[in-house]
Amino acid sequence: MEDIRIALPARQRRRLLIRLGLATAVLCGPFWWENWGVGLLVTAVWSPLAAGGLGWVFGSLLLTPESLHLRGPLRRRVVPWTEIGLITERTTHGRSSTYRIAIVYTTDRPGPRVLPGLRADSVTEEPDFERALATVRAYQRAVARRRSF
Repeated sequence: MEDIRIALPARQRRRLLIRLGLATAVLCGPFWWENWGVGLLVTAVWSPLAAGGLGWVFGSLLLTPESLHLRGPLRRRVVPWTEIGLITERTTHGRSSTYRIAIVYTTDRPGPRVLPGLRADSVTEEPDFERALATVRAYQRAVARRRSF
């Protein structure tokens, strides 16, 4: 079995970066011009949130026969296939948008892990999301079949 890398398409990555940049400029920019202390506080609060957004943009998933590699700009996790349970999707409704993400339940932690590189923000991104999720599930089944022999 070969390794498979899954990441967001370039057009979706570009759109998420533009949204993150605009949100940063709107939230942090005006405060720096008026009062540098307030600007520093707003930037300190916003920076961790923006770093989480960068995980959505630059995160990727590497499927290998031994494990599932969750790669982000700030952290990397390796989860062996033996610890992986259910791979499913979650639809999240925000104030102004709805998006779908893929999550995986593992035996090493009680809650689900979000799979980087699998996100659909609009109807036009649904086929890419469905295709990537089907690839991950098929790879999981192939690894399970291989281990059973």
